[in-house]
Amino acid sequence: MTVHYEDLISAVKARDKAAIRYLLESGASIDQTDDYGWSPLCWAAAQGEVETAQELINRGANPFHCGKDWRTPYLIALAAMHVEAAELLKGAEEQRGGDVQQRSSRLGELRPYCRAYLLEELRQFPGWQAGLTKESETAGLEPLVDDSIVFLHRNLAVTRSLWPGEQVVFSSATKDWQKFCDNVLHFHPPSDSECLPAGSANATAEPHGPMQPSQTTQ
Repeated sequence: MTVHYEDLISAVKARDKAAIRYLLESGASIDQTDDYGWSPLCWAAAQGEVETAQELINRGANPFHCGKDWRTPYLIALAAMHVEAAELLKGAEEQRGGDVQQRSSRLGELRPYCRAYLLEELRQFPGWQAGLTKESETAGLEPLVDDSIVFLHRNLAVTRSLWPGEQVVFSSATKDWQKFCDNVLHFHPPSDSECLPAGSANATAEPHGPMQPSQTTQ
């Protein structure tokens, strides 16, 4: 087979699956980068090319690679509103042991989300006392009682305030607390892809290079 592309990135950008496979089997660098710092997986993400992205992942492409715009392939797919590709890449990050929310928060603040609960619901957690912070009985505020309303946030911190990080009364990073939030409180914040505009699954946005901040959904 004669390949007319200088590198793997060019083949990915041209969507030439046969050339991509040939180059990979010929030993092309899976994580090579272009002038933007984007890898082949970044370009597959930007184009919503799920099959190509899966092929690259299967061959060991790094799902955490960031170009000069500091976006992972997952965030690139999300910004271009390619939902299927974003879900694939999110799964790839999780399989590699990454915490998608923590990594996303380093690159751009997560979309605020919280849910209100009566305090008595949260006090059912066996480790509640251990996770209390000094803000739990802040001077000048009404004492917390069972029918006090508190807010559970994406990072699983509990606050008196509706705003994340303000008046934190409980903070725990334990797996038991995560399971309690999932199984008892049924706390399930919407994923980034679920927050995309309706119809975005069929979006055709295809950036010609790293996207500017105004183009991202983050």
